[in-house]
Amino acid sequence: MRHSRFDPFMPGQVFCAEAIGGETMPQAATEKAEIERQQVAFLSRMTNVNAGATIAVALFSALLLWQFVPQVRWLGIWLAYSLLLSSVLFLRQQRIAIASMGSAGSGRRALNHAFFWALSAGIGWGSLALFMPSLNPTQQLAVTIIICGMASGAASTLGPIPRVAAAFIITTLAPIIIFFLLQ
Repeated sequence: MRHSRFDPFMPGQVFCAEAIGGETMPQAATEKAEIERQQVAFLSRMTNVNAGATIAVALFSALLLWQFVPQVRWLGIWLAYSLLLSSVLFLRQQRIAIASMGSAGSGRRALNHAFFWALSAGIGWGSLALFMPSLNPTQQLAVTIIICGMASGAASTLGPIPRVAAAFIITTLAPIIIFFLLQ
């Protein structure tokens, strides 16, 4: 039974979007939940790659800068932060992936967690720019390449989740951009 005007209290009435071939609200919500579930599954698969790349590049960066940075203690703190964050991220994402299989609202929660982890990791990589003033131009170029490489890697591995990718990329690149703008 179709009515000319949609009345939410009229039982059996077809939602007006459905009458013109659109989706009903429950269908859209179901599709959004399915997309979030797929994003969480993708993120879980990419966590191993992201954590491994972060650990390898962080170790390489610390070895590259170790003898040139006068604040070796701060470089050690940066390295410990990067390694700890990557390890905790890997373990936490595995737990989230297992927990998200059951509940319907956990996809959104997992994506929110991923956003804050990406923000934290981006801040860590962006803080590498704090060492730039004490480096010579060749070393500054190496650090810039490392930071841009991490941002471009995030664009490909986190790209299907734009909010998470943007959080990492912006917080990674903003400090190095500011450094060069102030030169």
